[in-house]
Amino acid sequence: MRAWRESPILARFRALEDVMRGPCRACDHLSLCRGCPAVVMAFGGDFGDSDPHCPRQVR
Repeated sequence: MRAWRESPILARFRALEDVMRGPCRACDHLSLCRGCPAVVMAFGGDFGDSDPHCPRQVR
């Protein structure tokens, strides 16, 4: 639990709605979905980037 409370990286993850950029920021589902940070990081982004594989974006 200490890592969850004190880690600067996890603090950004907890505040994702505040730092989100791109299409996800305006999405009505952001508070529920929060994108997939693992996919974002795999594509070389950072937690604040939008999920490039979001089914609401990929058409």
